Amino acid sequence: MKSKSFTLVELLLYLALSAMIILMVSSFLTLILKSRVKGQVISEVEGQGTQVMQTVTQEIRNATSPSVPIGSSAATLTLSPSNIVFSQTGDALYITRNDTLAALTSAKVRVSNLSFQNVGSTIEGTTDPAHSIRVQFTLSYVNLSGRNEYEYSKNFTGSATIRRLQ
Repeated sequence: MKSKSFTLVELLLYLALSAMIILMVSSFLTLILKSRVKGQVISEVEGQGTQVMQTVTQEIRNATSPSVPIGSSAATLTLSPSNIVFSQTGDALYITRNDTLAALTSAKVRVSNLSFQNVGSTIEGTTDPAHSIRVQFTLSYVNLSGRNEYEYSKNFTGSATIRRLQ
């Protein structure tokens, strides 16, 4: 009577095949996890950048005059008559409204290259200038781990024109 058992060669072949399948599955799962993390990082940076840009441009539109003269640029913007101030302190962008300081960005991102430029002009035949403010900044994800999937940076540029009261 013949025994129904595995030979050593068959056992080694099955182990090698199982190890290859496990390695492929784990590599695939690792790739999926890294892609998910990268997507979350991109979403965080772009979401915060869009929100900041919307807030800044909306406040510019509602103001009557900026602190930046036509043709000049600055790292801080004060809007009158509401005395709203946009400024960068450390790695964050802040808004000061009614003497209350509030962060527009979270600790997950780092702000750099913040610039407000008045690209407006004086309208011919009037003494009232048209103020258009260009806003530029860079947001980068704070990568504490040093891993590649946490690296992401994006430049944001937008502009808004102060509405003229008639």
